[in-house]
Amino acid sequence: LKHQWIHFHPGSTPGLGTEPREFAHGVSFFLTFLLLQYLQKTLHLQKLKFTIMEETKNYLSLSTEHAATLLKTQRWTNFLAILGFISCGIVFIGGIMYGVGAVLTELLPGIIAAIVSILYVIIAAVGVYIYFHLKRASDALKTALTTGENEKLDEAVKHQYTFWKAQGILSIVSIVFLLLVCIGCIIAISMIPGKLG
Repeated sequence: LKHQWIHFHPGSTPGLGTEPREFAHGVSFFLTFLLLQYLQKTLHLQKLKFTIMEETKNYLSLSTEHAATLLKTQRWTNFLAILGFISCGIVFIGGIMYGVGAVLTELLPGIIAAIVSILYVIIAAVGVYIYFHLKRASDALKTALTTGENEKLDEAVKHQYTFWKAQGILSIVSIVFLLLVCIGCIIAISMIPGKLG
């Protein structure tokens, strides 16, 4: 027994000065155990939190106020889409009637009247394409808000992107067209003799 004790604690004798060391070792072991338990629980909670986020990231998460605001926005986008379809229909009918009236009244030659009518029809068709995406975005957003389907929200965002992209392209084309018209008017006025002097 003495040989075993000296083997584990060299230079010591049994029962002499070993109790404080054993107590210190016990406290150190206990504190180390508590620290390891704390770290394990912390890591487990972090992993659990990450797992919950991964499991819930496919679901729509909105506050009540944000959902109410989006629902109001959906109503206006739906109204504007319907209004856009009506406007496109008026443009289409107006273009056909203008072409037929110009031919019957001999206001314009037949070819020019046909070209003008075709331009009106093209404008109406482009408008229908644009407002179709706005209507689809509005319907998908309404479904996403009522059912909580994240796929419908993705669909609404994609149609919104197409709508605003088309609106941006049309805005650029309109600005370029207006600039060309202004330049043409300035050139035409400058070619009239005696009007600017």
